[in-house]
Order: sequence, then structure tokens, then C-alpha cells
Amino acid sequence: MARSNLILEFNKRSLQEKIEFFEQHGEALLSHTDGLALYQFLKTVVSDPDANSFVRKKGLELFVNALLIKKIKVRQALTLLIDDWQEDELFLELERIKALYLVYDQDPNAVTAILQFAQSSEEADLAAEACYRLGLIGFQNALTQPGPENVLAALYISKDLFGQAAVLIEKGQTEPAEKLLPIHLFLEFGASDKVLVNLMSLGLSRTSAILLKRAVSLNSEWTVDECRRYLDAVNLKRVAIPAICKAEILRLRGRAG
Repeated sequence: MARSNLILEFNKRSLQEKIEFFEQHGEALLSHTDGLALYQFLKTVVSDPDANSFVRKKGLELFVNALLIKKIKVRQALTLLIDDWQEDELFLELERIKALYLVYDQDPNAVTAILQFAQSSEEADLAAEACYRLGLIGFQNALTQPGPENVLAALYISKDLFGQAAVLIEKGQTEPAEKLLPIHLFLEFGASDKVLVNLMSLGLSRTSAILLKRAVSLNSEWTVDECRRYLDAVNLKRVAIPAICKAEILRLRGRAG
């Protein structure tokens, strides 16, 4: 069925019929609709800011299913999820975060940037989902790291992200994940290890903060500003920490700039 006919038929339906449409006709659409027509139809449904939010969510869910069975091309998914996306309601943003994980390999920089932005959201559910997806990505990337030291460091960073997601979900906090993370440090290292807490409040992972503190002489009483100045100025070529930790510091420098 052509895209124009799909839209025309869909728009004639009542709200309840639109909600039921995806449940009743979703499999048929995936099986019998041309890929381009299906993409255009679902993109129109999902992108309509005036449409019912639940209807748009059902459309996005079917969009993801079509992507999984390769009925919709990855480039088309990137267009909807990245290029044309406008900030939206929470549960639509949650579905988007889940979908972005599926296309990470095609545009890792853009997907990572979006997930990291969502990680600092004041919406606990969105921040938790972003942390979880970043943890999955980190776990996958750990398997490709050169040398056991880098693999282990990447796995610990991934573990930290899963921990952040768990805290956000279980505690029902509304603080951004980067602000929650020091809670774990106070529990594990005690309030006296102030420099670790401050490094992590700047966005450094627990693993990188620990390895950096072990590798160089850091004043345990440094303030957040002193830690920030150090991260901006340190010559990473002379610091004996894994490459993945150095990359994390470089990303923080870029974010600050």
C-alpha cells in the first residue's frame, strides 16, 4: 500500500481506532507494505506534534520493529531519530533512546552525544535508560580494546554506568546521574576521599578517577575547581593510565569547551 493511501486511511480513524490500528495491523504492515512507504507512513505518524502521544509511541514501536527486521533502512532510522527529531514527551524520548542503541554502530559519535546529554536529564527514567544504554555500548566496546588493562578499565566504566542506572531506578532520584555517582564513593571510600568525589562530580567515571589518583599525586583536599583545572592542564602522555581513561578526560575537556 502506498504511503499516501496509508496516511489517508489512518487519518480517517477515530483516536481509539488509531490506538488499536498498530495492534491489529502491525504484522500485516511489516509483511506486506513496501519499505519506503512504511517508513514514510511511520515517520509521518511519529513526527506529528499534534497527534496523540500514545499513538505516536505505538508508531515508534512499530518503526523499531521494522528496523530490526530490516524493513526500514538504518539511514532512514538515523534521519528520524537524529536529523529530524524534536525534543518530545518523556515516554517518546525513552523509546527514542532505546532505538538509538540499535543504530549506534552507524553513527557512534552522534548516538553517544545524545545518550550523554540524556544521562544528565532531570527526568530519572530518561537518565537511567541513557546510563543503561551507555553501559551496554561500553561493555561491547570493551571487547575490542587493545590489551587486558584497557579491557578491564572499559568493563569497570561499563559497570559504573549500570550502577548509575540502578540507583536512578531504585531510589527514584531526580538528580542527574553524574550528581548521584558520588554517593557510591562516599559509601565505598568514605567522606575523607574528597578528591575522588570531586573528580566524579565533574563527570569522570569512578574507574578513571581511581586509576588517575593511583597514577599521580593528587591532593585529597582539592576542590572541584582545582580538580577541573588539573584535568584541563595535565599532560596525558605522561600519565600511566589506560587509553580509554585518557579518552574520557579528553571528552570532558571537549565538553567544557
